Amino acid sequence: MNSASTSTDDNVTIISVLSVNLLSFTGQLVNNQSQLQWKTANEMNTDYFEVDKSYDGIHFDSLTNVKAVGTSNNSYTTVDAYLQTGANYYRLKMFNNDGSYTYSDIVLIRVTGNVDNVPFIVYPNPVSKQLVAAYDNATINSILTIINSAGQKILSVPTNGQSKTTIEVSNLANGTYIIQYIGDSEILMKKFIKID
Repeated sequence: MNSASTSTDDNVTIISVLSVNLLSFTGQLVNNQSQLQWKTANEMNTDYFEVDKSYDGIHFDSLTNVKAVGTSNNSYTTVDAYLQTGANYYRLKMFNNDGSYTYSDIVLIRVTGNVDNVPFIVYPNPVSKQLVAAYDNATINSILTIINSAGQKILSVPTNGQSKTTIEVSNLANGTYIIQYIGDSEILMKKFIKID
């Protein structure tokens, strides 16, 4: 998918042309996971692909980044194991080495039945900037707490009864952390890795 954008300032035209041709971006449900695949052609100055996820098709969060091979034709695959019943939307944000980017078309994977066997999930993992914590049956008094490898509490965030909370973690040192969901009658824990 080649795309160009132009802007003018004092009669100077700046043109940015993406150097990747997206042949396809598809997804399918495999073993209760979203399996996302894309194929490219003519990669030249492509830096990486950001895989974004949404539950409403409008507001997207970064799920993971995949480094581009950067030459010729390539195939890529990534998996999302944290689904919700109903609609799960995905798109690619394709970055050039100069920072320019474009989006793919949106892929919808619809899940029927119950996927509530995973009551507490965090993504993306590893994470560099923003960690999203999602959980079932959130209560107004529930709290999310991040603990480092030494067992020290680094950060606590109230959920305010919301089923999903985004936490800024860019200021954390690289390493492995535990995030706890502390509800009225339960404590759930997940491990995540902070990277640059």
